[in-house]
Amino acid sequence: MVQGCGQAPLSSSTQESSALRCERALLSRLRRNGALTLDEYMAHCLSHPSFGYYRHARLGEDFVTAPMLGDVFGLIVGRWLVACWNRLGCPCDMMMVEAGAGGGELLGNALRVIRKLAPRCFESLKVHVVEINEGVRERLAQAVSSVGGREFAVHETLEDVPHGRWFFVANEFFDALPVRQYLWRDGRSFVRRIALDLHKGGAALRFVRGEPCLLPKRLQESLQEIQTQQETQESLQEHIVETSPRALFLTANVAAVLSQHGGAAFVCDYGYATQRSAPRAGSLQAFFRHKAVDPLTHIGACDLSAEVDFDALRQTFQAELGERGECRVQTQRDFLNDVSMEDSLQGLSNDAPDKTTKNLSTNLQNVMRRLTDREQMGEKFKVLTVFAPTPP
Repeated sequence: MVQGCGQAPLSSSTQESSALRCERALLSRLRRNGALTLDEYMAHCLSHPSFGYYRHARLGEDFVTAPMLGDVFGLIVGRWLVACWNRLGCPCDMMMVEAGAGGGELLGNALRVIRKLAPRCFESLKVHVVEINEGVRERLAQAVSSVGGREFAVHETLEDVPHGRWFFVANEFFDALPVRQYLWRDGRSFVRRIALDLHKGGAALRFVRGEPCLLPKRLQESLQEIQTQQETQESLQEHIVETSPRALFLTANVAAVLSQHGGAAFVCDYGYATQRSAPRAGSLQAFFRHKAVDPLTHIGACDLSAEVDFDALRQTFQAELGERGECRVQTQRDFLNDVSMEDSLQGLSNDAPDKTTKNLSTNLQNVMRRLTDREQMGEKFKVLTVFAPTPP
């Protein structure tokens, strides 16, 4: 997620109650079972079925995403999907599957472009979204119906979505999936855990070194390579490395669907393209009311996220798709430049009543600057695009 820009906090007794229940349940769990791994902590805080943060979060209150800044991001994604549809041979059985759809800003604008540029695709398109925040489901339905009624379904998990020829879209979804952290030094690794800070008492938490363990093979090989290429003094420094088993599991599932049926995937998030460029101190962060806070505070009331390992996602797709699949990681800046705004607006400029066209004229330059500027989202955010032709 990215930090927002000056929106006033929106408080509610329901949100406060959910956060309080989340904190109490977590503290009880820690007292009863001992220290938790980071992925267990994140899953509890973010997606607990009764009071997880994403169950009740008000969109835009703690963070903003690229589609929230303006219409252009969704238009460009829609243009890219149309290009993939043409490459697939213009099939009439596509499914639009968006994970973490939020309020439907990206979905609505992508559908507008598909309707304009590929009406035959649009007419037969089935829309499936994965979204656990019940408070935004009405907005999602409105985003879909505003461009013409489509077959539309909301799912709790990606595993619930029926298989078929997918357009899979995930914008700032993978960064919110739980990650596990390890401490690594001189070839030894330990699980990093979260425990009660007995010295501070109350609800205070702290990171502690857990049990020794073996790192996943890919991480171990990468760290050994880094160690051999660095100066001795540097190489002895302790590293925190991360992996997300949930992200890799979901990626493998999407890849299997694309391999069986054909389709395309678009994944955009903040993260790193290679393990060598991963943060050496871990990447866990938290935002509360658009301000960075300690991830071990504001339990259940703040957004927790971690940088996405795009190379791991790419390798997972490539392993499943083999030589038939095309998998590419690039910066958000390069992707947006490759699929230019002008091309995305083809066929829209003469449609004056269209909400999308009118809104673009007012803030387009500022939005594009924020999306592509190296100091803002242009370099930090990466895009993974995957194309899988229809199997023979």
